[in-house]
Amino acid sequence: MSKSKKPKPFTITCPSCGSTNTVKISKTNKVGAAVTFGVFSLGHLAKTFRCRRCGYKR
Repeated sequence: MSKSKKPKPFTITCPSCGSTNTVKISKTNKVGAAVTFGVFSLGHLAKTFRCRRCGYKR
């Protein structure tokens, strides 16, 4: 009997520190930033993931 290897799920790695400890920035977080900071949150709205180790947003 041969065991078939399952492919690893896609993981995001931080380009700054190389960590795989990342979290997706939720839509709720983006809406909250837009309501709170208005036009100044445009840079935050375009990002999708944040590194928990160094704080880099991607």
